[in-house]
Amino acid sequence: MNRSDDLLISRARWRVARPFVGLALLGVLAGGLVAAVTGPLDLRHGSWAAAYLVLVVGVAQAVFGAGRAWLPAVATVPPPRLLLELAAWNVGSLAIIAGTVLDQVWLVVAGSVLLVGALASWAAAVRTFRQEQRPLATAYLLFVAFLILSVVVGIGLSVSRNL
Repeated sequence: MNRSDDLLISRARWRVARPFVGLALLGVLAGGLVAAVTGPLDLRHGSWAAAYLVLVVGVAQAVFGAGRAWLPAVATVPPPRLLLELAAWNVGSLAIIAGTVLDQVWLVVAGSVLLVGALASWAAAVRTFRQEQRPLATAYLLFVAFLILSVVVGIGLSVSRNL
């Protein structure tokens, strides 16, 4: 196999990645729009929401889409599982944004639970990878661990801010 073949994506793998990429682009666009109106509308949590939309809904979701498509040894994903992962990530993210803006800690916690569920599923989905992908799989799993830690810190900040 040619090294450049590693970068090619099959139809099956693209089918897995496509919904992640589409939702990630929407997240980045939404983040840009929120950033554009934050100043004129004097939105209290606007810059935070914009950053969250771009980084968590956009960039992180694109990384997870790439990982779900390229890392597993076989690119077969049951569509219901994929839809549940995407729903958990995006509904959870919206709940966290709403909970932060509305000062409702329970929404932040509920959204965080959904995010951790999606993260656990994404980590489990790459447990079988090709040996030559070990460094990439390790980086992917470290990214999952970092985001789980970030979710815990986010819950702590939300609770402490609303005491």
